[in-house]
Amino acid sequence: MFFIFSSNEIENEFVRSYFGSWVDQIDQILQETRGKKKFELKAFWKDELSEKLPEWDWAGQGAYRWVLSPNDSYVVKFAQPGSTNEEGKKLNRLESQKQSEFEGLFPKVFFHHPNWEWIVVEKVTPLMPSDLESMFSIDKDFAFHFGKFIGYHVAKEKGTSEATISRRREDLNRTIGEGWIEGYNKLKSNPIFIRLADIAMKLNLWSWDLSWGNLGRNDKDELVILDSSFDI
Repeated sequence: MFFIFSSNEIENEFVRSYFGSWVDQIDQILQETRGKKKFELKAFWKDELSEKLPEWDWAGQGAYRWVLSPNDSYVVKFAQPGSTNEEGKKLNRLESQKQSEFEGLFPKVFFHHPNWEWIVVEKVTPLMPSDLESMFSIDKDFAFHFGKFIGYHVAKEKGTSEATISRRREDLNRTIGEGWIEGYNKLKSNPIFIRLADIAMKLNLWSWDLSWGNLGRNDKDELVILDSSFDI
């Protein structure tokens, strides 16, 4: 199911009846934040907007988007206002396209603003280091630095310069110690780890972002990438 929240009143009414009346508040939020600077958003939400919309919760903020949650099932990703607005809209569009192309690797997008000012996405709980430790049967230090292992593997597979590979190797050695090789050998034999690395290469994702806090499990128990750091 995928909708564009548009001028088509019949379609919009179906969206409202299916998802709930909170969908009418999305554009209210958008209008309230027009003209704000991105560093003002969290304070504005906490001090003013949350009083008008007490059922909504702050869910986070990245370089180009900020996120609110109307309930336990969905989040709304808004493009940042100001100078990064176009980048935020582009990320919303890319995320919507890629979740269809690579089903199961990104949270499901249900509907969106016609110009991609916002998208409504399934709510997924981020994984913590302890979750990765259990999932991949690795030590806690390996789990904590999981993104560095992805980055190192991607650099090797892409044929990146030896200088870059060496820097990443030295970083792993410095943060974990020589035992990182054991962790890497275990991870590179894991099909989920390889799938994440492959998708990072195919989509040119920031591989170091594929770690705890930015990985989660959806309601189908699938591992998904929460904040897609596409190259824009």
